[in-house]
Amino acid sequence: MSVSAVRLPLERERTPLTELLTIPLLGLTIFVQSVVVGGINISLSDVWLFMTLFLFLPTIRQFRIEMSYITVAGFYLAWCLLAFVWATDYTKSIAPLIQFMEFMIAGMLVFGSLTKKESIIKTLSFYAVMASLLGLASVLYAIATRSFSTLYFLNYHKNALGAIVGNNIPLLVGLLLMPALKHRRKWIIAGLVICSLSLLISTSRGSMLGAVVGLCLLFLLINRVQLVAIFAVLGGGLFWLYTNFIATDYLNTFTRSDKFSSAYSRVTIYTDVWTKIKQSPMLGHGLGNYSIDIFYLDFHQNDPNNVFLLNLVEIGVIGLILFVILLGFFLIKAFSNRKAFRLDPTYLVLSATLFACFASQLAHIQVDVSWLRGTGLFMFGCGAMMLSLKHIKAMEAKP
Repeated sequence: MSVSAVRLPLERERTPLTELLTIPLLGLTIFVQSVVVGGINISLSDVWLFMTLFLFLPTIRQFRIEMSYITVAGFYLAWCLLAFVWATDYTKSIAPLIQFMEFMIAGMLVFGSLTKKESIIKTLSFYAVMASLLGLASVLYAIATRSFSTLYFLNYHKNALGAIVGNNIPLLVGLLLMPALKHRRKWIIAGLVICSLSLLISTSRGSMLGAVVGLCLLFLLINRVQLVAIFAVLGGGLFWLYTNFIATDYLNTFTRSDKFSSAYSRVTIYTDVWTKIKQSPMLGHGLGNYSIDIFYLDFHQNDPNNVFLLNLVEIGVIGLILFVILLGFFLIKAFSNRKAFRLDPTYLVLSATLFACFASQLAHIQVDVSWLRGTGLFMFGCGAMMLSLKHIKAMEAKP
């Protein structure tokens, strides 16, 4: 008997264990609390990710992310590393580089190693349950404390809570449209209502933008654009009911633009970041080297509330171009999957849902702080699972 014939059964036995460890990982990103070790914030999802990666790396033999992605991500990370040379303070570059490698390499490797669509559905379902439970807890807390605008809950900043429940909205709608989950539709609808309420309570405008963008892309990719109007009416109706009967002062809070509002602070930040971009447009100031002190708010921030501006100010035009190419890779694959899965409803909806979640978080970080609170791992994890679907389907077709 050949050596390969002996190894194959062993690999098949180990695969479920690896996938069993991976399935909870996306859901664990909802726990934003972290400890700082060596200047790096480490959360539960970080620990779980690297435990899965290093303890079970020998069993991950079905890595399904194409070499073209590794090449693009490799060039981007290499440029980030090269930027250490001209960074204003290279020690500030270490933590974000490690974080980028976690999202773009380690997270992609782990999530890209799932070998069955059922495992991907379970991974998304676990996140949906965890985020819905967090949303339910926040709604109950808001009712108990009568805090119906800008809720700060269990150390969740409003944008952290908003990101979790906001990204969950296109995910839940995708699960609702999935043929294999017809028997769970009542629970999915309940989760959708809860997360929508929690999102409104958070007043996170970036998360709301992300949820809308995610839903629109989901419907586009599954060729059901007419659903946009239906969900727009439902969402608009919920917003009207909420602002007229639950939080009557909501619109005043939501649309504040005075000197001490978050909207005005963003104007201050954008003015500052463009000044610094003009100082070094091609190379930037170095990864992790952007910061601003807003003295009238007694506030310090190291992110311009826009991921493209963050790349431009820190690693320059070249870094931004590489980053755009990296994001474009996922967009191209999403539409490639749409064509490949046009005759398979389950794979079509699954791929569209994963990209909708990816796009939801990407849209959010155009107006909010980037790569924090587990959202980077969530975003690239969804991207990795989407990229792996063609390979999983091809394996299913083999006898």
